[in-house]
Amino acid sequence: MGGGGYANAPGTPIEPSLLALMRAEFTVGKRWDRISMALQIVAVAAGLAGAVVEDDAVAWGATFVALFGLLLGYVCQLNAATARGLAERTRRAVILRDGLGWPLGPREEADLRLQFDPWAQRLATQSPDLGRSYFGSGVVPGPERLRDNLQESVFWQAHLSRIAANYALTAVVLLGFIVLGVVLLALTSVDRQDTRSAFAKTLAAVVPFLVTTNAVRLWWSLARQGTQLQQLDAALEETRRRSGSPQEIEVLRLAHEYDILVLEAPPVPDWIYRRNRDELDRRWATRLAAYAAPAPSGGATP
Repeated sequence: MGGGGYANAPGTPIEPSLLALMRAEFTVGKRWDRISMALQIVAVAAGLAGAVVEDDAVAWGATFVALFGLLLGYVCQLNAATARGLAERTRRAVILRDGLGWPLGPREEADLRLQFDPWAQRLATQSPDLGRSYFGSGVVPGPERLRDNLQESVFWQAHLSRIAANYALTAVVLLGFIVLGVVLLALTSVDRQDTRSAFAKTLAAVVPFLVTTNAVRLWWSLARQGTQLQQLDAALEETRRRSGSPQEIEVLRLAHEYDILVLEAPPVPDWIYRRNRDELDRRWATRLAAYAAPAPSGGATP
């Protein structure tokens, strides 16, 4: 699937496809997420230093660094959410065009292209492989192809979300121990501190706590998303057990449900995808082989 675009005038550079721009915008969002995570790590380290050091000047300096890093981290998260929102909007247009053959009008495509930031535009132009085919279904456009494309996306997202949730839970446990240690250190030294020093240490200790609550929210959203996507996968699987092609309205309803679910948690980091890609590829290939196998006599397709 090429992703579509405009015919370029002779001599003009080839315009990247919407598919390439979508992938590039997802990459931009993930980069903002990585910057945000790095800033939060810095904030936690500075918060720990501010909470345990005895020197007031150092404590206040570390506290300022912790609060500033936390604030910048939240700004980066907003940038990541903006990039992801545009990428998801493009993904919806791409999946409907590929699945049902619905064309994207020139006005809508032009408006969409104008919203991609220069970072994504440059990345899409410099990485032609981003325009490679997105789905593996060989069925002609229609409800059945949209169902196949959607189920492939659901399968990958459900399993990656559950894997990422396990990593997030590990981070929550580690951060929980860090926060507990900071609180205990602060309590043991409270008698030796004046009001100004105690206030600085309290602010410093709040930063790791806020980062921990953010990690808890991340774990919960990923775990919940993984569970709900598996339920959606089961609903899509049910359409295969019926005779004939699925109804367009039913597949569109499931597609809109998927659109809602993918926005309930941040995107899975690329390193988790790369680490589990081969195994998930094998699992999905096994499912495709089962779908292609003839149904047993008197039964339904597995």
